[in-house]
Amino acid sequence: MRPDYLLPSQPRRCICPVNDITRMLILNQVEVGIPDRPMLPALLKGVSLQYPQGHLGAIIGPSGCGKSSLLKAVSGILEHQAGELFWRGRNLAEAGSDLRAHELGYVPQFSIFHEDLSVAEIISDAAALRLSTKSHADRSQRVEQVLEMAGLREIAQRRARVLSGGQRRRLALAIELVSNPDLLLCDEVTSGLDPKSEDEIVGLLHHLARQEGRCILHVTHSLRHVAYYDSVTVMYDGVVAFQGSPEELLHYFEVENRDDIFSALAHQEAEVWDARYRQGLELQGLPQEPEAGHEEKSSELASQPSALGPLAWLLTYGILVRRRWRLFLRERGQWILQFLLLLTFPGLVVLFGYKGLPEIRNMTLEIQTDVLAIVQEQLAYSLQMSQVGTLVSGLIMFEVILLALMGANNGSREAASERMIWEKEKLAGVSTLPYVASKLTFLAFLVVVQSFWMTLFVKSVCHFPGPFLMQFITLALVNGAITTSCFAISAWSRSVEQASLMSIYLVGFQLPLSGAVLALPSSLGELIRPLVAAYWGWSGMLQTMKTTRLYDVAVTLTQTPLSGQQVCLWLLGMHMVVAVLLAVFGCYRSQWNSQS
Repeated sequence: MRPDYLLPSQPRRCICPVNDITRMLILNQVEVGIPDRPMLPALLKGVSLQYPQGHLGAIIGPSGCGKSSLLKAVSGILEHQAGELFWRGRNLAEAGSDLRAHELGYVPQFSIFHEDLSVAEIISDAAALRLSTKSHADRSQRVEQVLEMAGLREIAQRRARVLSGGQRRRLALAIELVSNPDLLLCDEVTSGLDPKSEDEIVGLLHHLARQEGRCILHVTHSLRHVAYYDSVTVMYDGVVAFQGSPEELLHYFEVENRDDIFSALAHQEAEVWDARYRQGLELQGLPQEPEAGHEEKSSELASQPSALGPLAWLLTYGILVRRRWRLFLRERGQWILQFLLLLTFPGLVVLFGYKGLPEIRNMTLEIQTDVLAIVQEQLAYSLQMSQVGTLVSGLIMFEVILLALMGANNGSREAASERMIWEKEKLAGVSTLPYVASKLTFLAFLVVVQSFWMTLFVKSVCHFPGPFLMQFITLALVNGAITTSCFAISAWSRSVEQASLMSIYLVGFQLPLSGAVLALPSSLGELIRPLVAAYWGWSGMLQTMKTTRLYDVAVTLTQTPLSGQQVCLWLLGMHMVVAVLLAVFGCYRSQWNSQS
């Protein structure tokens, strides 16, 4: 049996009417520039185009001519500075009239999904996030339909990591088809594929354009299947050089072969092609602004999480938490690394303090009140006070720094490693707050386990005095402060490498700036200490030993003033609050243009 997504033996022209302007995508004099760089040339210069629904349109042109920018302008990733953009009777330039998440499907050039999940899991997660208002049965049914439609049923249980190029592109399309969008934007989804895979993808797009009046725009460099598109748009240096049927293409550019079109473009300036195209528009007549009230009904599969408020957030949060744990358990290298850190770091603290442990144990008794006993003990331990005090202070700081390294490992990759996946999910309507909350839930588990084991192991072996609970809370807050800070760095970074490097710098400066080893000038210390989580963890841990001789010895030898227990905990808590707010803003801001 011939699969639906293979190309038909003969091309078929568009079957939807083009004169109903309430069923069209209309760009009228749209201009788009580079964000935050107004002095650079515009990406799109007065682009005017029209596409009906039930339409498969090819967008071709040389590299850097504005093809991808056109798709990003339509999708809302890039804001247009001038002109009008209408979709289904709505002017998208007006406030609150952006494309709704369920109306739009955007497939970038490079496949974006979690490599360690199976095909079925990826599509199921997309359905759960995008169709959160639907029942489980409805979502499962839609997943089965999409698997069948995209030709992925036979490989549904295969992990994305092992898929071929063509299978990966079909999976990327399948993710967007979950919400049954009326407008599907595909950015070079056939680039780099073998002829067979390219045939399958173009065939799938051709098939999808015939279903439910869907409009599909495909940016492509390949001209092999031009005859199967309903229209061809040729871009050149930010302007439209041509839009029409494939049959008109060769005549318009006065060439005999399609491969000569790009050469013909270079023979004239972009302004000349733009003027020629506009002259043709005047002869044809561009559809005018649609009348109000002509907007069509949305798809039955449309999900509107905002209508449910907190309930939708809770559902989204649960889905994201479940996915994060599934990924963690499948990232063998990560959980092995976490286990090794948990096993070795507390042991390092004990190892470096091994020779001084007997002296530490002898000095953990309560402070004596008998004057003679105090004099005798001072004489007996006067030679080792300096060593023991330095050892205690050093071991506490060592605990803090090692937990800071754990925190950096926890948070530095958390957002940056899946930034583009998250950008796609934001475009699909997923809210930022549930996403950040799911990350914090996972990170909180790591922080609690790491801090609890560090506190328990070191306290048991070294016999550090003081209440266990308060020491655990102090170390957990230090770990949490560094973890959330590195998560915030990750949320604002453009790459995993950048996030990891910045996190290493953050931890590296904790020790010298804390003043635990070398005291800073008083004025500089007062200015810097509020920003250094390691200082508050070190000071807070020493405060838990305040009723013992270890505290007196450590305080005697340090030149850095210590802060009260409550102040230390409060400052560490503030570090976490500020870091979480920064992470929220970092995840909220768009980074499409810096990463794609």
